[in-house]
Amino acid sequence: MAAPTDASAFVAYRRAGFASLESAIVFTVRAVELSYPALNKGPRPDEPPEIATARDFVHQCKLVLAALDAHWYAVTMDLPAAFPSDSANIPY
Repeated sequence: MAAPTDASAFVAYRRAGFASLESAIVFTVRAVELSYPALNKGPRPDEPPEIATARDFVHQCKLVLAALDAHWYAVTMDLPAAFPSDSANIPY
């Protein structure tokens, strides 16, 4: 699918991509947390490396989500500051 050429449509296109990426990351984090219940406990010195790497993976995913939120905010700065005063022009 090609990106739209209209500026507002392109911003909406990018936001849709960010929303789907965010959903995929959140789904992955939840799946890992459900697969490894020991992640909810604090790190222990005798835990298997699999748990430690899963904990690090979840942490890294949460950092990506924070960066995605910051980027999403920067993209929304391209949107108009106010809605049109005519309610007939609102698309919903």
